[in-house]
Amino acid sequence: MRITYDVIERIVIIFDSSVETFRNNRLLPQLGKRLEWDLFLSTNNDMKEEVLLYRDLDDAERRDVLTEKMPRFVWRAMAVVDEKSIVEIVFDPTDIEQGNFLTRAIRYDRPFFEILKSIRTMPSIAPINKYFFVSPMFDWIREH
Repeated sequence: MRITYDVIERIVIIFDSSVETFRNNRLLPQLGKRLEWDLFLSTNNDMKEEVLLYRDLDDAERRDVLTEKMPRFVWRAMAVVDEKSIVEIVFDPTDIEQGNFLTRAIRYDRPFFEILKSIRTMPSIAPINKYFFVSPMFDWIREH
């Protein structure tokens, strides 16, 4: 594996800091508390089985995740609030650190993503875009 836990943790910390800034400025009102993260290595089959069984996931999102080609192993960064899944960010551990190893995000909470998508275009968040690893995550959100 080329992408280590430390690399994923650093990316998640930067992303979480951005989300927390938005939450503290009341731009993410549905998040009453800070996101709680769980980072771990998994097989894509295990991840897809969990997605298949998660009943609150939008059907289109489920279909997209289940049909997307992914590496055998994936880094998973799952965020929850009060045991409710909000987002899962999936990374390719076989890529190189200089590459774009963000595979996808799983949108468990659609309103969270729609708000992030609109926040992404606000001029006041321009300083966040300077972070190499965060920009692909916000770009992915904006494009999907």
